[in-house]
Amino acid sequence: MRTLVEPPASLRCDHCHGALRLKQFAPEEGSVEFDIEVFVCSACGNEQSLRVVHGRYAPHHRPSGKVSASFD
Repeated sequence: MRTLVEPPASLRCDHCHGALRLKQFAPEEGSVEFDIEVFVCSACGNEQSLRVVHGRYAPHHRPSGKVSASFD
């Protein structure tokens, strides 16, 4: 059985310190080097967006189709 560990401090909500879950990601407008990742707090529902470096092996276009996630 795997031991459960707390998420790193960078994945904590600024308001209630709850765990952040990835909601969506999108390429940054006018840049091929950076992406915008939107996270939602699992405790209070607060949304935070972060600017991250684009993955080396990820495509430089938006994926086709709709991506959805459920937060229960």
